[in-house]
Amino acid sequence: GLTSGANANKIIVPSGQTLYAPGHIVQVLSMRTDNSRSTTSTSLSDTDMTLTITPKSASSKIMIIANFYEVYKQGGNTSPMFAINRGGTIIGDHQGSTQAYTDVNEYENVHIVYVDEPSTTSATVYKMQFKSSNGNTVVINGDNTQNHFILMEIAA
Repeated sequence: GLTSGANANKIIVPSGQTLYAPGHIVQVLSMRTDNSRSTTSTSLSDTDMTLTITPKSASSKIMIIANFYEVYKQGGNTSPMFAINRGGTIIGDHQGSTQAYTDVNEYENVHIVYVDEPSTTSATVYKMQFKSSNGNTVVINGDNTQNHFILMEIAA
């Protein structure tokens, strides 16, 4: 609680307890990878971007940031398409990237940011997946640059 005197304007947190201020970052998990992957599948397949977070509070939000560098597609009218998978469920609305749709031999970067509310304090697996829009080859990390995957727990 709030106190007066020498401890005025301080919040005293009892021993063994933790204060999570709304809007503050509670924890950050991150990884980077330089593995190139390609697919012709029109069904989602895993990238190697996977992180497991155990939220400190069920009310927390999880900010997901995924940067794919050197995303390549050879054929015209083809899109590499991306999804965020949380524990086997596709979340958000990311299964699309028009990426200079009509061009051929196109390299671009794809950046995805999404805020999730998993409502749990159990270990939760997030992974990025991708597919081809039409069966033509799409590649992530075509030139072995680094891809980044970041999870941030934000107190609510």
